Amino acid sequence: MKPKTHHSKMATTGNASMTELLIHADGTVFAHNLTPAMAELLSALNPSDGPMKQRACAIKPRPSDELPART
Repeated sequence: MKPKTHHSKMATTGNASMTELLIHADGTVFAHNLTPAMAELLSALNPSDGPMKQRACAIKPRPSDELPART
């Protein structure tokens, strides 16, 4: 007998750094919980995708938002 799988634990972990992708046969990509790293990756894979390029730029930290270097 197989052990029972508890899918509810996986769904409720609250891991906001995990991006879920759904890629259709026609190449359309849907993303859920899009992280900055994944937005940059998807933008690099399809540079002609304007909306993804905007998302990659919009969630990229600006130099003024970065912490100063330690001295």
